[in-house]
Amino acid sequence: MKYILADAACFSKKCFGALSIRRNTCRILLYHSVGERDYRNDKMGLSVPEDIFYMQMKYLKDEGFILISLRELVDKIRNNIMFSDKSVVITFDDGYRSALTKAMPILRSFGFAATVFINVYFVERKIRGNFYWQRWETLSWDDVMQLQKAGLLIGSHALSHRRLGEMDNKEMEYEILTSKDIIECRIKERVDAFSYPHGSFNKVAKKILRKNNFTSSCASIEGCVGSRPDIFALRRTEITSFDDTCSRFERKLLGCYDWLRYTKFNA
Repeated sequence: MKYILADAACFSKKCFGALSIRRNTCRILLYHSVGERDYRNDKMGLSVPEDIFYMQMKYLKDEGFILISLRELVDKIRNNIMFSDKSVVITFDDGYRSALTKAMPILRSFGFAATVFINVYFVERKIRGNFYWQRWETLSWDDVMQLQKAGLLIGSHALSHRRLGEMDNKEMEYEILTSKDIIECRIKERVDAFSYPHGSFNKVAKKILRKNNFTSSCASIEGCVGSRPDIFALRRTEITSFDDTCSRFERKLLGCYDWLRYTKFNA
């Protein structure tokens, strides 16, 4: 249903001759896993097939998109520097091993940068529950350091992958700061980028991040980043296994699905 509505939105834009990337904006793409498509279990499309991921990266290259790092994006925002037309940032949430084994070789072949947000309990195999996405192979700390050495930015995706917006202040602070300390100890580098698990956050979470030397945080709110965004609630565009054609991927880049932010709950 959502693709039908988005198609209609794109058709409407074409009719009015406005189908183009908005100037002075940047689109942050959100991926989770790159692997095999699981029609039976993966109803959310969190695992993007490797060939589809390659197709999407090739599309970005062929169509002249400018791939920048998250830190470069934040620097431009802080210094009021305009984004290049068609600017894109690539991010991965959670810490699946496919970021190293499948995504990284493709990214390197195109010379693209990316940020991988690590959830500590994912890496240490401590996540509770039995959701299908918990059964996918996760990164080890050695894998994380390989990503770092390859030039990918490592950020925090909290400690236990629970919703920050549902925690009391002390518990939330523990989740954020403990994850930062553990990741920094492992990679021997400052961690200043954060991603909210499940997209759940509130004013207290943002205050904790600012107070503890984080420079930005990514949300799960659909949309692009403009010239004056909330730097601790950066909008992203989620890419799923359902974006399996160039036309659908193009629609995501054009913002045809940005209206979905009004259908999602973000604490």
